Amino acid sequence: SSIGSLLLTPLNFTFWGNLFLHFYSRNEGYDLVRNLEIDAVSVIKTLLLILALPIFSGMILKSKFPRTMARMVPTIKKLSILIFAAIVIIIFTSNYDFFIKYIFYIFFIVLFHNILAMATGYYSGRLFGLDKKNCKTVSIETGIQNSGLALALLFNPDVFPQDLPLGGMTFIAAWWGVWHIIAGLTIALLWSGFLFRPQKIR
Repeated sequence: SSIGSLLLTPLNFTFWGNLFLHFYSRNEGYDLVRNLEIDAVSVIKTLLLILALPIFSGMILKSKFPRTMARMVPTIKKLSILIFAAIVIIIFTSNYDFFIKYIFYIFFIVLFHNILAMATGYYSGRLFGLDKKNCKTVSIETGIQNSGLALALLFNPDVFPQDLPLGGMTFIAAWWGVWHIIAGLTIALLWSGFLFRPQKIR
């Protein structure tokens, strides 16, 4: 899906940009249009740095030092959440007025997109004959996206020219991350039976 974004991102900007211009006259709308060129090499470098390198490094370290890594994993998980929370807070404070003005719209855009993505993943699995366990996996993989990668791409001047008004996109990416933590935890607890299974008191 990340590699596919090289093609789909320009297509999305073209489609929605042209649709947006239909609501404005030529004098009002066209001054908002910017040229957008996605640098494939820069995107691939970012994907390798943010996704591939940590994944392969983690796999190698876990295979070579399983006991040490098992002790480090809880700390790394907490640290990653703190770092992400710091990024979200920084973006939120710098876009507070934008948040107050548009959160009503952005909240539902992210919500419905997330529901659609998870439903598409689940029922695509069912369509191809997967069992429920694998359908749930496909649903989560489809619906829970890497907003950290989105923010990294947005702030990369080789991908998005920094003279573009990126406030809206960065805010959606930040809120996406917050919402996906909520949605991911909720669906995981729901499907695991944790929310409805009586817990033993020790």
